[in-house]
Amino acid sequence: MLRKKIMTSFFVVFALTTVLHARQPVVLAENGRAHVAVVVAPDAADAVRETAGELADYLGRISGTTFEVIAGDGTSGLAVGIASDFPALALADRFDAGDLTRREEYLLRSHADGVLLIGATEAALRHAVWDFLYRLGYRQFFPGSVWESIPALDTVAVTLDTFEQPDYWGRRLSSLTSRPPDRFHDGESYRRWQARNRVADGFLVHSTHAYGAIIRANREEFEAHPQYRALVDGERRGSKFCISNPGLRQLVVDHAVRVIQTNPERHSISMDPSDGGGWCECDDCDAMGSVSDRVVILANAVAEAINALGMGDKYVGFYAYNQHCAPPDIPVHPRVVVTVAAGHLTGGWTPEALFDAWRERGGATFFGVFEYYCNIISAFLPRGQRASDLAYLTRAIPDFHNRGARMLASGTAYGNGAVWLGAYIASRMLWDIGEADRVEALYDDFLDRMFAPAREPMDTFFRLVYRLREEDPRMPLTEDTVGRMYRALETAREQAGPDVEVQRRIDDLILYTRYTELYVNYRATRGENQRVEAYRQTLRHAYRIRERLMVNVFGLFAYPRSEVPESAAWSVPESENDWKDSRPVTDADVTRFLTEGIAGNRVGDYEIRGFSDNLGPPARALNLPERSMGDFGLGPQGRQVFYTWVEEAPATIDLKVTGGLIRHYRHRMGNVRIALYSDLAVSDEADFTVATDESVPPDGEPYIVKLATPHAGLHRVEIQDGGGGTKVEPAVAGMPFSVDSGPDPSFNNRHIWNAYFYVPKGTRSLSFHVSAPVGDILDGDDQVAFRFMRDISGRERDDASTDSISGGYFTCPVPEGQDGRVWKLHRVRGAWRLLNVPPYLARKPAELLLPIEVIEADKDNERDEN
Repeated sequence: MLRKKIMTSFFVVFALTTVLHARQPVVLAENGRAHVAVVVAPDAADAVRETAGELADYLGRISGTTFEVIAGDGTSGLAVGIASDFPALALADRFDAGDLTRREEYLLRSHADGVLLIGATEAALRHAVWDFLYRLGYRQFFPGSVWESIPALDTVAVTLDTFEQPDYWGRRLSSLTSRPPDRFHDGESYRRWQARNRVADGFLVHSTHAYGAIIRANREEFEAHPQYRALVDGERRGSKFCISNPGLRQLVVDHAVRVIQTNPERHSISMDPSDGGGWCECDDCDAMGSVSDRVVILANAVAEAINALGMGDKYVGFYAYNQHCAPPDIPVHPRVVVTVAAGHLTGGWTPEALFDAWRERGGATFFGVFEYYCNIISAFLPRGQRASDLAYLTRAIPDFHNRGARMLASGTAYGNGAVWLGAYIASRMLWDIGEADRVEALYDDFLDRMFAPAREPMDTFFRLVYRLREEDPRMPLTEDTVGRMYRALETAREQAGPDVEVQRRIDDLILYTRYTELYVNYRATRGENQRVEAYRQTLRHAYRIRERLMVNVFGLFAYPRSEVPESAAWSVPESENDWKDSRPVTDADVTRFLTEGIAGNRVGDYEIRGFSDNLGPPARALNLPERSMGDFGLGPQGRQVFYTWVEEAPATIDLKVTGGLIRHYRHRMGNVRIALYSDLAVSDEADFTVATDESVPPDGEPYIVKLATPHAGLHRVEIQDGGGGTKVEPAVAGMPFSVDSGPDPSFNNRHIWNAYFYVPKGTRSLSFHVSAPVGDILDGDDQVAFRFMRDISGRERDDASTDSISGGYFTCPVPEGQDGRVWKLHRVRGAWRLLNVPPYLARKPAELLLPIEVIEADKDNERDEN
């Protein structure tokens, strides 16, 4: 009898295990009737019950019925819990909540009698529920109920079996500068968005600036031992340490031990230096090595101490950032986690190079990355921040992961206008880097669910606000951009028809476009009083639309600008603050903004032609005349790309290079990095590299750089300077030397410059885009063909070709006989984009390189004419 009972139990367990571990379809509801209930364990925690209640609520909204929440053993129904809640499921061995890297794992599995939604922790369970709803079609694209999409399904059925874990263990997209505890700033709508998109700290190592906090926590010790502070200009002061001092190192170690012992659940502590400079200049610190060496020595000592406490794995974090971004000469402790900053780096370092270099030093098992997706400096403008550059996110998130990043935190000030589509897509990739291959599909899904009846014009709108693909040019924000945004929204409004939800979203974006228009006008305004008034109108509108969450209103008020008086501070109440407009926005207001916006923002009638980058020297073939020498001006910052030509190989390309033109940036740029490429130099890595040079220091002095090449023909020279400003010129007279000025130019010089370009035969109108509308265009006879209202000094001119004072798209007629000639940009500034003529500039016609197809076509035309 006992044997029979044992055998019966065995078969019951075997049958149950077989069913629950099989991927089977299940119908949860159809025709307004629920087939199953949501099931929690009898002793489920309150957080689990709350999550189960949310699942039941949203399943009811999706299916049009009611889902009960009942207690059970999880073998039937929608089982919602952590693994230990349901012993009958025998899933506890699948999870390890004690492993910091596995705390967010969850299982979704359908079987004949229901679905398992099981998480390693309560946080993982929340992820499971919202992922399950996502698979049913639910979306929360942006914060706020208007950006929520709840599908309506007659039949709710699933077939799935997936065990999920995030590729990035920590994913923090903080609402930077959003500190006031109200619903507009870091409030409930933002927290809901985080939960519904699996954005959570998970496992993030503390890495914030810490030295100052350590000083404050040990004030008496630092007062009694001034030698613990950095020696700067002969004084012991500031918030940096004298790390060579053994007493200081012991104090910091003791501090860290106390923090961990007092907070045993804490898994990490930061040892990141305070921000800025002020490093110790004493001989002993200098003897320790670089600034990064000192940071690592202190962090390693702390890591050794807190991991000797017997309290489990404890981590020490700091940033690779600013003056301590460069890799050290010593390995890091295995429990030290370096978080690479994706900006504010010195020495010419890039984030990609830092990951590789720190790993080569040894010790690091994984990394973090700190990003700058959006901060208040960007003002939340179209394409104005990394969150608006979907192409960058698509490239960087998987690449950083491949280089060892397992945690990402980013300052991401909310803004549904130009920020949060990027944040949404980033959230998908941070969980699963494979989503990078589906960014276009994610974008299409957004348009389909948010703007179905007006999809086409809204696609036009969002492609003006966001950069989707690498090949999309980085066009600047101008009156033309604003005009196109308004026109797309007008068409969308017409096509949306009676769909109230879609109309509300479009109206929100009209209000955002009005904000953009006011900000663009403010940037173009001259005169101190006029600028103050223009910015006041911008902030009044931003405050008025604050409930729409289009821009971070608090951030705009908080960011210090000379135009904002103390009486306009965020803390000053509306009744006393003329910079705050609290009038409700009416439908009539929205319509008026749209109508006036279309009328007040001209859209250019311009032509765009494509040209190859297969360049050659045209001077002899096209009989280009001699003209006076131009000048590329003082060097631009960052990346520059030049093209040159080698007639006979082997050869040496001689350049005169001056780095560090911006004196106060010299400390952060390092030596100028120069690379020479040729399409003929195909190596095993296919990188086409011919030569490199890093000999030019950032000291403002000119140096001759010689780059040897074994190849003839076209070469490309790339300059990287870390933002310190570099001037590059040919060191040999007559050497072809041109710069790209196309849709995505590498040459953007804020200083005065002069350069030549070619207008092919048959061109009847010149189309171009400028970021700074100053200077003249001279035709082939050095006569003014187009004149901006302002000259380089800002004086207005009566004989201008346009009354526009802001950058944008322009056209210029090409008179008879002026095609097939070399024209000149005379005393101009900023970035110029030549749209329908070859986008290449040179200091003189003899140095100009042109697409081969243009040279051949115009050479044939000239032969026919003769």
